[in-house]
Amino acid sequence: VAMGAGDDVGQLVTLSSIVPAYNEERRLVNMLREAVQYLQKREEMDSTFSWEIIVVDDGSVDRTKEVAQRFAASYSADRIRVVRLPKNSGKGAAVKEGMSMARGRLLLMVDADGATRFADVERLEKHFLAHSSGTAAPLLVAGSRAHLQASAMVKRSWHRNLLMHAFHFLVTLAIGGHVKDTQCGFKLFSRDSGKRIFRNLNVRRWAFDVEVFYLASKLAIDVREESVTWTEIAGSKMRITGMIQMAKEIVQIKLLHLLGLWRIQA
Repeated sequence: VAMGAGDDVGQLVTLSSIVPAYNEERRLVNMLREAVQYLQKREEMDSTFSWEIIVVDDGSVDRTKEVAQRFAASYSADRIRVVRLPKNSGKGAAVKEGMSMARGRLLLMVDADGATRFADVERLEKHFLAHSSGTAAPLLVAGSRAHLQASAMVKRSWHRNLLMHAFHFLVTLAIGGHVKDTQCGFKLFSRDSGKRIFRNLNVRRWAFDVEVFYLASKLAIDVREESVTWTEIAGSKMRITGMIQMAKEIVQIKLLHLLGLWRIQA
């Protein structure tokens, strides 16, 4: 799908939510239910508010696509769309695909596990509302779990904490230390910021969030963090091999951009 598809201003909605989903048959419906409940309620209260959800199935081998389609069937096609990547390509690739077809003035990237309370989108949105350009402001507002870090460290095993510290060290090398939580799956972009960042995205898997922040800094998009309500949901897919892959990708981000092998189009 070509980036910027759906740029016909006549069809724009207030908020697009892009949900990357890989083998999420168990967790997806609860997340969608919570999102739709919030979105419908908000639409009832505000006639100027409109929304869409784009679920991008990242080549799942379970029944994610069927579960999503069954849920979407209760709503019109311009409300909830289900897109499937032909093969598993990574979360970054799934979000990139969803962003390319999103019709929102604001674009929300939101994880399928429902770990972040969906209504917290308002916490992120207030940064746009306070800006003179409103929803067109060149902003990326990232949900953050940094405020939960101390209690999380107590609960995690020592080797997992060691990995986390190593990861943060690499992130700081690649993009600096200004972002406390790069990996929270709840990020809000203005339409222009989201389209420009994801048009330039190279990393398709675990570390794509880190490249998102790298690209934002290069494209003069202001980054803000806002704490969100977050609950640990069983079924995390991050393994040690994932962490190693992620480390490789972060080094790649720094090197390939530095060498000019990954060019950024404004």
